[in-house]
Parts: sequence; C-alpha cells; structure tokens
Amino acid sequence: MKLLKNFFILLVGCFGISSYSIERWAVKPQTDLFENQVGTYIENIKLKDANGQELDLYCKESPLTVISIFDFDCPLALKISPKIKRLEQEFPELKFQHVYINDLESTEEVAQQFQKRQYTGQLLNDNNELFIQTLNVKTTCENFVIDNKGTLLYRGAFDDQYGINITKKQPENHYLKDALKAVIQGRNITYALTEAPGCMVSADEVKQKQEITYHKDVARILQNKCQQCHREGGVGPFKLMSYSQAKRRGKMIDYVLTKGLMPPWFAEEGGPWLHNFDLSPREKETLLNWLKSGSPEGDIAHAPAPKNWSSEGDITNPDLIVKFPKVKVKAEGFMDYEHVMVKIPITEDKWVRSIETRTENPQVLHHALSFVTKNKNQKNVNAIRGYFSGYVPGTSTQTYPEGMGKLLPKDSYLIIQLHYTPNGTPVEDQVSLVFDFYDEPPKHILEVKSAYSKKIHIPPHAENHIITAEHKFHQSGFLTAFNPHAHLRGKSFKYELVEANGKKQILLNIPNYDFNWQMDYQLAEPVYVPQGAKLLVTAAYDNSTNNKANPNPNATVRAGEQTDDEMMIGYFNWYAENANSSSKVQVKSTKEPLPNSLKKYALKIKEKVISGELNRQQAKNLLTKNIQKGVKTGAYQKDKVPQYVHILKNQFSQL
Repeated sequence: MKLLKNFFILLVGCFGISSYSIERWAVKPQTDLFENQVGTYIENIKLKDANGQELDLYCKESPLTVISIFDFDCPLALKISPKIKRLEQEFPELKFQHVYINDLESTEEVAQQFQKRQYTGQLLNDNNELFIQTLNVKTTCENFVIDNKGTLLYRGAFDDQYGINITKKQPENHYLKDALKAVIQGRNITYALTEAPGCMVSADEVKQKQEITYHKDVARILQNKCQQCHREGGVGPFKLMSYSQAKRRGKMIDYVLTKGLMPPWFAEEGGPWLHNFDLSPREKETLLNWLKSGSPEGDIAHAPAPKNWSSEGDITNPDLIVKFPKVKVKAEGFMDYEHVMVKIPITEDKWVRSIETRTENPQVLHHALSFVTKNKNQKNVNAIRGYFSGYVPGTSTQTYPEGMGKLLPKDSYLIIQLHYTPNGTPVEDQVSLVFDFYDEPPKHILEVKSAYSKKIHIPPHAENHIITAEHKFHQSGFLTAFNPHAHLRGKSFKYELVEANGKKQILLNIPNYDFNWQMDYQLAEPVYVPQGAKLLVTAAYDNSTNNKANPNPNATVRAGEQTDDEMMIGYFNWYAENANSSSKVQVKSTKEPLPNSLKKYALKIKEKVISGELNRQQAKNLLTKNIQKGVKTGAYQKDKVPQYVHILKNQFSQL
C-alpha cells in the first residue's frame, strides 16, 4: 500500500508554538539528472485503465507522453489539477496520462473524481506499485515527460507557484510547459529536473539488476555528455555516434574515464550548474561496467531518438549573422592572438537573447571573445574588464535566461579576439557571430564583469604562487555565471562571495585549472549579492618543472595576452536587482547638478571606457584636465569642484 505523508498542515503551526520555525519547501531546479533517471530509458510498463484493460505507460504513436499523478486527497495536487487540464487543451497533439497511485479508495470513487475534473487524458491505476517503483516516484506533484523512444526528458513540478507553506500570486517559472515547448521546437530543455513539493510517496523498494547495453543505457549518456564534441563537424578527435564507433573506442573511453580526463569539467565546489558536462558517479559506473561486460549492444528497440546536430548551428532562424574577415592559421607552433573588426549592420539598437559563435574549423579555434566599440580605428581590446560574448570548444552558443539580455548598439563595431592552436595542417578560418534578438527590451541587462589583477610577477620555479583580486558591488544584484581565465601556469581558481558582515560563501572552486578548457560555469539559479559585498577571486600558478605545460620554468612570468605570458581574470555574469538601474551599456544623462558641458564630456568619456578605448586612469586624467580648464575659463565654479568630483566618482564607480 502507498503511504502519503501530508505535511501541508504543520502541527507546530496549528498549535501556534512560536519557538518553532515554519517548514517551507519551494520548487527549485535540480542538476542530478541521471540519479533521477532523466535522460535514461524507461521501460514501457502496462497499467490498467478504469475498465481493467492493460495499456502502455507511454504512447509510441505520440511524440511525447505527459504523465501526471492523479490524487484527490493531497491539497497541493488539487491546486495543480486545473493547470494540468489547461495544459491538455494547449497541447492537444500530445498524449496525457493520469496515474492514480493510492489504492485506499474504491475504483468507482476514483472514476467519479476523475470525471469531475474533465481531463481529456487517460486514467491509469497503479494497483501493484509498478509505476512508483519504475520511476521511483517521490511526491504526488511530480510530472513526467517521456518521448516515444522511452527516454525520460523531464521530471518535476508543473510550475513554481505552490510549495509547502508557499503560495505566489503568479508563477515565475513554467517548468513543465517550457520543457514541452523546448522539445517540440527542437531545443534543449533548460531545466529538465526540479523538486516537486507535495505529499510524499513511499512504497516497497525493489531493486532489479538489469544488463547494461549500448542502446538502452550507454547511447543516452553519450548523447547528453559526449556528442556535442564527438560528432561530424565537432571539435572532438573522433565520433561517438553509433554502437560500432563507441565499441571501437572502448579502450580510449576506459582510459579517459579512469584518469578523469573526460568529459572536461573542473568545478569541485559551488553550483549547482547548468550544462554540466561532468559524468555523475552513476553515469561513470554505468559506462565502465558496460566496457567490462564486453560492451553488449542490446535491443535496438530500446535506442533513443537520435539527436539532430545541425551542421548550420544552434540558432536555426537567426535575426542577424555577422561574418568576420578570414584568418590564416599556420600548421604548427604558437600563434599570437588575432583581432578582426566589422561594422555591425543594424540601424537601431537591438537586444540580444542568444548569440552563437560559428567557426569553419573548430579543431583549431581554442577560444574567442567579442567586444563592442564605437571606435572604428580601434586595433586592440581591453579584455581584462569584460567582453560581449565568448566561445570555447563545445560551448558555442550563449542563450540568456528569459527576461535577461545584452544591448547591441547601432553605429558600433564588433571586434573579435581569436586564439588559434595549429594542428599540423595550414587552414583558413572564418568566424561568424549569429544573433537572436528580443522584440522588446528585456527586464534585466546582463553584463560580463571581472575581478582581475595586472600585478603579475611569478618567480622562476615557483610551485604555488598566489594572486588575488576582488570586485566590490555598489548595488545589489545576482550572479549567473563564472569564467576563470589564466594561461599555461594557471593551477587553481576560487571564487568567494564576502558580505559586509564577513560571511563567506564559496561560489566556484577549481583545484585543477586547465588552460586548454576555458569553461563557462553557469549557475542553475542566480546567487543573490547584497550591496556592499565583494567577490574575492584567488588564483594559484605553477611555474615549476612539475607543471608539464610550462614553456619555461626558468623565466620570470609577467602579465601579457600571449600564451607564454600570464593573466589573472575572474570573469562573472551579473545583473542588477533593480530592473531600472543604470547599466554600463545604457549611458543616460544624469539629473545630478553638473554643468552641461561637463555632463556631455563625461558621457563621452564613459562611452570610451565601455568600448575599451580608455581605462579608468586615462578617464580620470582627461576629466581632471577638463575640470581644470573649465575653472580657468570660468565655465565651472571653483567652489563646486569637490561636488563635481563626488558626482563623477559615483557615476564611474558603476562601470
């Protein structure tokens, strides 16, 4: 018998004992997908309908089957039932199943309650707990999406409006609906797993040991964690798209898994993360056990639907494609960074929802950063403070969360910084930036900022040289991603949030940094940053012979852009809590009492700082000269100079 533990009504709250805190359980995205069977094969079990006829759990004639749990005792499940009915009407082409898991009521009563709700989907009864055991059901508010090949694509809450002792006026995230839309449109699901607060479900645990096969188990892991690179046109050295290809590379797969070389993922603390390439312990165990057991192929009927890796890119209907001049890549040796520029072909400001970097030869492009400038004569970039977009192998597209975006201004230019690694064959490469725009300005402006240090002086043979940097937040907001950057001596990186009261939180810890993989670590949920907090970034460098990648342990290493120099940059993505707050990409006239001429001059200087033409010290010197000249000519009042300086400091502190 199924047991439902209903903790909506907390006894503590009922008796009004104020010394106890109220339990709250909110809907949150989760990232341990494999452990919760997301992305795995689900056996198509049979359950009985109201007439006693056995039916399949999911429909092979429908592209997707949406499965919800039917329960008329659980308060949260009752609240969600009207939403499920509306979802059925919104997606009539999909199959909907409603599974009744509690055998406490009679069949007639269950049928009557089901009819009251006027669902169009099918009612199924789980009298023998087969459904609960197959999917390890946790609560009555879980929903499941399974495709016609048996792959569990989504598991979790309908949306985030209700939780335990939580009720929002409106949902902020429509997890189930967004998952359906993503699959139908051929996109990856952003949040494929969430918690689903509700009445908890318990049942007799049944462990069934099944043979691990390629089609049922391994193919899905390779799809989700390997084929992004190991496919036709990918950056990987060989393809892992079929059984024969995976079996042929069995010894290599065993080697890189055992040594921890693949997949590339280096975060050991922080998160949880979106787009995590790392294998969970169970995924790794599954692959290694499959290899040990002789790599059985299994039944092709259990194979997942093939992923359509577009040869044209991720953004299928772009609003704009910007092509840069071609670059010649030599066959061997080192190459200095290349910088190429193009005019942005737009006549009005655009808000970017998604941006993709495309390259004709991904095998030689190590990474790329793009920048926006107003200066058509600019030859170089100021990458140390931030960038517009980035590319690393395996991560070519950046899609910003709904309501967040970046401004692409008219009358501007794009500069792209390209780092190539020759692979034995001379080639010519052309890079393009592909854009998807919002129709209206988004609520939040997403910015790339950094905590950095130019004071780099690493002595010869130093094994653990420490450099720190920090960024102070003058307004509250949210962190969404991190991208640490060093060169060949880089050994480790750590990001910590330090609040004004001294409280510390590790946001990202990379004990083994690898220059070959410039990873972007995107948080599953933004981290709140209170005003006055600071981001402390600590990097360690190994300039000794222990570092096998060290080009010269006898050298004193200083700051520089090239690979044998060093950099210390802790990039991060951020947006302000106040949606209407000023941004470095929205330079507006201030209401502060500055003289008009100084106000206009300061705006021009701001734009040059933003574009990278000027650094802070150069801006300060120019403003100082302007004020001194204005005082001499009588344009500015001498006694107001301290006030001018105070206003300008406040304005420029946000950049």
